[in-house]
Amino acid sequence: MQNNNSAFSYVLTKLDLIDAVSKKPWNLLPGVQAITYFESISDPYISANIRVVDSGESVVNQIVGGEDVHMSIAGPDEIEYHYILKVYTINDRSVSNKIQTYNIGLISAEALTNEAMKVSKTLSNRPDIIATELLEDEKIINTEKDIFTTPCKNNVKIHPNGKSPFQIINSLCNSSISAVNSNVSSSNSSTTANNEKSVGGSAGYVFFENYKGYHFKSIDELCDSKGKFSSDNKTIKTFIDHPNDTGEDTIINVNFESEINLIHALRLGTYALQLQTYDISSGNFEVYNYKVHEQWDNQAHLGSQEKLNVMQQKLSEHPTRILSTIVDHEKNYMGRYHGDPDDPGYKNDNNFWDYSKHHIVQNISRNFMLNTQGLRIDVPGNLDLCVGDVINVILPSSVSEDQKLDNRIDEVNSGFYLISKLSRFFDQRTQEVTTVLKLNRDSFGIQQTE
Repeated sequence: MQNNNSAFSYVLTKLDLIDAVSKKPWNLLPGVQAITYFESISDPYISANIRVVDSGESVVNQIVGGEDVHMSIAGPDEIEYHYILKVYTINDRSVSNKIQTYNIGLISAEALTNEAMKVSKTLSNRPDIIATELLEDEKIINTEKDIFTTPCKNNVKIHPNGKSPFQIINSLCNSSISAVNSNVSSSNSSTTANNEKSVGGSAGYVFFENYKGYHFKSIDELCDSKGKFSSDNKTIKTFIDHPNDTGEDTIINVNFESEINLIHALRLGTYALQLQTYDISSGNFEVYNYKVHEQWDNQAHLGSQEKLNVMQQKLSEHPTRILSTIVDHEKNYMGRYHGDPDDPGYKNDNNFWDYSKHHIVQNISRNFMLNTQGLRIDVPGNLDLCVGDVINVILPSSVSEDQKLDNRIDEVNSGFYLISKLSRFFDQRTQEVTTVLKLNRDSFGIQQTE
């Protein structure tokens, strides 16, 4: 359907609620006031909310929960976007002068299936394969949506003990190591003068759903703008804060949500951590130190920083957080020799050795580094944007007018950002849609594009 209006314009072409029993479609279009749509990089589902004014045939009395809602929206780009979600709640219902107003809460069908499904069987494979199997298994989630994963290097064997599929996949995020530039191959286990060892690399995965499908991705791949961690060519949209423009690439509003907080970062161990491990099979106790500045080049970064700043690096010379864990390389090892890959007698025959030292501190650091800088921007429409996408933000310099002659761009806060949350507000009264983006990145500055 053609839409010849502004970058904010949209046309709601279809909004049908399918009766769970009779399969009769109820047309919700006449009573819709507004629709809000949500995605988040921390949520394995998409959701929406429909605000309805019902003065005729009362649809709300027919809703029992679990009904399909088919929604089609044509944006300014003349592309029609289709959504199928399920009703999971009715709230904020009121009646005045025989007119009812209420909210219909929608969510992905798989989210409801997940709540009703518990897994008890033992799972063993690479984490990305386990995640895919849980989502595709017709006896578990049985999704038909596309699944995008970053291949893992390590194998795991887990006993879920009645956890839901999404709980299992989320737990795998904390113990997954990317097969690309993995920290296992880049680790330096040389002993220091204090009989401590250094460990390197990067870890950290996220599991979420967006309009394109399900994603089990490493943070490095999501933040990769140079093709170092992925062969996919990313299409990166650019948005400019220009008050006199109303095009689709215009930033309407900007809020700086998170910037420098050294105390918080140091207490979390963002820049330097220590991991103390005790192997219950061999009795070995080891201490590993991890420093971000030593592994900076092994990670993907959205900013132009080539290293931590001087103060961050100085404060991270010593671990600012100490963690301890029990490891057991023999837990799932059935061989005759030693299951510990660091043991001189290791025969390279243990597929399930304990990778704790390669992901615990790295995962913590990588996740918190991603919150180094945060923005919230409002933009028109752009219905093709999803969480997990990288966009380029161009902000004007905040210095005085005479100083702007040298550089009109804010080179510190402009640049690439990862979309971590997204919400869209469709206003049926004005027929305009606004998209609000929560953006994060792990470093400051504008990368020089080739």
